[in-house]
Amino acid sequence: MSFGLYSHLGAAIVYGLFALMLLFSWRASLQGKLLTVVTIVSAAWAALAAAVAVKGTDWVDAYKAFEVLRNLAWYVFLLKLFDSAMAVGQGYRKFVHWAMPVSLGF
Repeated sequence: MSFGLYSHLGAAIVYGLFALMLLFSWRASLQGKLLTVVTIVSAAWAALAAAVAVKGTDWVDAYKAFEVLRNLAWYVFLLKLFDSAMAVGQGYRKFVHWAMPVSLGF
């Protein structure tokens, strides 16, 4: 067994428990829903990384897809956290106009 297996398996368990906790508590707000989705995607990513650590190349394509999906989900969540700042200042609006497409890879 490898260090990658244990570390990613631990991350999958912790992300899964955190997602389970969020499913029962933070469903009311948009940020809570986004955080729940992000933690579920991160749990799946960590589980796939553990599978890659054990089986090698069998799950690499799925792992790569979830790596991109996880990063995308975190970018969207973090940018949505600052939506309330958009109403206050113009600087944030300018930032989002170029940061969102860059973070999404367009």
